[in-house]
Amino acid sequence: MQESALRKSTLILFVCFATTLLAQSPVPKRMQAQVQPATMKFQLEGEPTLIYSNSNSHSPRVYRSTFSVSTVLVDSSRNGYGMVVGNTTPLSYHPDNGFIMAYRQWSFNDPINSGYMGAAWSEDGELFTTYSDLNIIEPAEKMGRYPSAVAGSDYPYIVWNEYTQTGTGGGLYGGRPVYSWDEFYYGGGSFFSPPVDLNNGCSPTPCDPPDNWVGSVSLAHDGDTPVLNAAYSQWSNSLQETSSNRWLYHSNKNMSGYFTFDDPILLFDEADFMQGGFTSNVVIDINESGTGYAAVSSYFKGQSPDSSHTVMIRKTTDYGASWSGEDGTGMDGTDYYYIPRDILKDRFFSDSLMIAKFDTVVFESPFISYEVELKTDPSGGLHIFSTAIPSSSGSVYPAIDESCGIYHFFSNDPSDPESWEVYFVNSTQISFFWDNNWHRIYPSAAISKDDPHVMYVGYMAVADTTETYFNYDVFVQRSIDGGKTWEAPVNVTDTRDRELDEVYPQLAFIATDNEAYIMFESPDYNVQTVTPSDGGSPSQADFKNRVYFSKVTLKPLTVEDSDLLPARIDLAQNYPNPFNPVTVIEFTLPEKAEVSLTVYDLLGNEVTTLLKGPSDAGNHAVSWNGANSPAGIYIYHLQAGSIRKTKKMILLK
Repeated sequence: MQESALRKSTLILFVCFATTLLAQSPVPKRMQAQVQPATMKFQLEGEPTLIYSNSNSHSPRVYRSTFSVSTVLVDSSRNGYGMVVGNTTPLSYHPDNGFIMAYRQWSFNDPINSGYMGAAWSEDGELFTTYSDLNIIEPAEKMGRYPSAVAGSDYPYIVWNEYTQTGTGGGLYGGRPVYSWDEFYYGGGSFFSPPVDLNNGCSPTPCDPPDNWVGSVSLAHDGDTPVLNAAYSQWSNSLQETSSNRWLYHSNKNMSGYFTFDDPILLFDEADFMQGGFTSNVVIDINESGTGYAAVSSYFKGQSPDSSHTVMIRKTTDYGASWSGEDGTGMDGTDYYYIPRDILKDRFFSDSLMIAKFDTVVFESPFISYEVELKTDPSGGLHIFSTAIPSSSGSVYPAIDESCGIYHFFSNDPSDPESWEVYFVNSTQISFFWDNNWHRIYPSAAISKDDPHVMYVGYMAVADTTETYFNYDVFVQRSIDGGKTWEAPVNVTDTRDRELDEVYPQLAFIATDNEAYIMFESPDYNVQTVTPSDGGSPSQADFKNRVYFSKVTLKPLTVEDSDLLPARIDLAQNYPNPFNPVTVIEFTLPEKAEVSLTVYDLLGNEVTTLLKGPSDAGNHAVSWNGANSPAGIYIYHLQAGSIRKTKKMILLK
């Protein structure tokens, strides 16, 4: 992995066009059942540029508040690369202190540089105070990357890595992890400067270990003492070679917000894994009792003792000071716990969670993708969320079936392979079908502070499609039984304009039984700020991105049934979608109404009427079997009284 942004001494291309470019979202790359290589494809940030397609960028989107979602525009980022990976934690919530956010900030005084670090704080999630220039004094170099925010009991912390000169950060790309905190507590407005190193090996420079990028950060409290753990991916070594080591920086003391750290801990050793781009970034989470886990997804070197692309795990019970598996005391003589191939095949194929065969292709194993989310519940149970797709002979099939999607893996003792339980969250087939994005869609998870059985997952997905384009929305789903079953997704953004995509959502890891908190970005396609490193079409991250915060409120868990009546007439997206041949269409009525639900083809011809007549108030579900209809895009239309609602669905054959 590498990032190819220009150095300070490099000439920066600055081009302004008044009307020559047309704003448009990225072109769809439909893949359907195409086989894909299984290597990790990281979103590389290209060269900075500044191209206006109109004299001014579009006005910020003002999202309509509903009974279930309220959204606030917080700030702008020069591009979207700060949130393209799922293992960072850019939004954090403390029930007594509010919300803290971290992001790469648009600087009006320096519109070319994309590395200014910004933060925002809100007591209630409605009015945010923003802070700028957190990284303008050395060892920072105004080249901040991949920020996280963590909310302590006294102080909010911002943690990121600087894209430094190689003589300071070391290695090929100079990644150097640092942090700052508001020394006047929440809302104090005085972030400590200069930023502080996490890596003791940076004194003196160059740093050892070198080149640390894309940190996953966890903050827990040992009594009254905050304990910070930050796990980083080493992109290269001092010999100018690529690396897949994963390092931990563990604090041992805190004085008025200032941490001191142990020497770096090698959590995942590249000598144990297959080389060539098969190891994910590391993710970590430690609960308030000191129990936690760190994980990557990868192949074992030589595919021994296991040949699947699976999750490798280490456990701590002392707030990150020591970890399981030292000196080969993990499973099968390794340093790790992992989910074996036989368990994956049993849970996915034998339990019919995933397609096991397509035409003549027999799938060998589920492939756990490179975006792994991890949460430790208060009892020490391990929850892993990831997209999973069928694989065979080192290749993957991301859009071959509706079973390609987000899964929840749970174990209360990952040292015991039989303890693993696997549950389906939702299909991402339609997103993989429309856009070759299985590397980019990641789940973000949260656990209720009130009841650990209440969990949330957030993700971006393709929501609205035509023959020529699509757009992304942000979705949230809730489980009230510890992740075994999941409620229908809530479309948080619900925009249907081609120029409006909402991408890279990240949940605050603390939620309530009825409310989750999410941060996302929305690209302004009139302001391109990055030239893609591969010379191809720009992605959502290559534009100016506005930064939003949303509260997502779901129905209470303990109220009288009469209080659960919908507040409005609504038509949900069918599921599964695409489908073959049966799908379910849901709609809600706040009161009894005369209803018709009809399916049309794209020419406007009526295909079938699914429902016609009076319907009671409440939630309704109607299925359609398209076995006798040709494959294609269909329209389903709900009329309830004078209200009309329409959505599209895709039938595959």
